[in-house]
Amino acid sequence: MWTIIQGHPEALPLVVGALRSVAEADGGPSEDQRAWIAELARRNGGGVGLDEAPVPTAEALGRALPEADARRRLLRQLVLVALADQTLSEAEVERVETWARALGVQHPAVAALRLHLRGRIRALAIQVSRRSFVASLFKAIWRQDGLPGLWRALVAAARVPSRTTAARYQALAELPEGTLGRELHDHCRRNGFAMPGERRGTPEILLFHDLGHTLTGFGTDGPGEVQMAGFEAGFMGGDDAFSITEFGMYAFGLGAHIIPNQPTKGGDFSALAFIEAYALGEHLDLDLRYWSPWPSIDRPMAQVRAELGLPAAA
Repeated sequence: MWTIIQGHPEALPLVVGALRSVAEADGGPSEDQRAWIAELARRNGGGVGLDEAPVPTAEALGRALPEADARRRLLRQLVLVALADQTLSEAEVERVETWARALGVQHPAVAALRLHLRGRIRALAIQVSRRSFVASLFKAIWRQDGLPGLWRALVAAARVPSRTTAARYQALAELPEGTLGRELHDHCRRNGFAMPGERRGTPEILLFHDLGHTLTGFGTDGPGEVQMAGFEAGFMGGDDAFSITEFGMYAFGLGAHIIPNQPTKGGDFSALAFIEAYALGEHLDLDLRYWSPWPSIDRPMAQVRAELGLPAAA
């Protein structure tokens, strides 16, 4: 998600300058925008300070980033910088749109900014969901298991109760304390979450999110969910990392009500907390969406974390 200038180190000052122009469009940069741009600069070679980076001309930036994919990655970061300060202004959106035209890149994330600015939150939710990590998960299931696998996933996602499935998860209460299964069970019960198979229970296809909470200890309040977004972006990578970052900034930074049946409030996004959690997610040796916990369900948490590549819990 972070890499923009592969093969073009001379482009970094221009990239930072373009990001700076968005942050300054409405009087910024905020501390969160500064932290975000600093992390991007670090991951692209470092050595470029925000205040020293000149705002480039469109022509200079275009020459520095000739590849369409690099321009696309930069445009996505321009969008995230606009969202990172937990407000969204006309000036910021216009600045991002100007850069999009200058770079010759069209991306739905730019249109999403305008939807939020106009208060079209339902349309925003639909648009963001279409590009979400959940959509790519269903596509992966289709490629691997075809129509039967996709049908099973859709049935599970519909939260159809199943006594057999519910019993399997309820039995986790009998495992010793400190094991993965017991910690997962207690996490769900403590937070009032129905488990897979129960009425309105979490679909198994999305259980990786609660497994992530269990493995990291991140809370289920707004700041905790921001950390979870960072953690998940870290182990997902690529387009999915961007989509969940964008999702988290809208939901917990701007307070956009884009999560079904879960009201959110603005002001909970923290760039530093997200970045730290992102780095933790990068430690994982796999994508939790495609990991079955059952072979490890009765093993101690410390052992499971080590096997997954996570450092010891604080």
